[in-house]
Amino acid sequence: RNAFDLFGGAPSDIAVDSSGRVYATMNVPNGVFCLPDGATEWTDPPAGADMGSVNFLALGATAGTAFVLNGSSMFR
Repeated sequence: RNAFDLFGGAPSDIAVDSSGRVYATMNVPNGVFCLPDGATEWTDPPAGADMGSVNFLALGATAGTAFVLNGSSMFR
């Protein structure tokens, strides 16, 4: 087993796409993270992203596409 630590709050949602990428969201500003298949570290949102506190995560039909909702907006 590996522990893939997330910092900043408690996870609010988690999903795995068809390519094996793991996505986790946290109810903190810009709280969406991706763990690429076989990786050992979470990737952060792109620099300059301002998604607010993330409340919900859904995956698109294409691997690598994720949708996140905050209180008033949806991001892809």
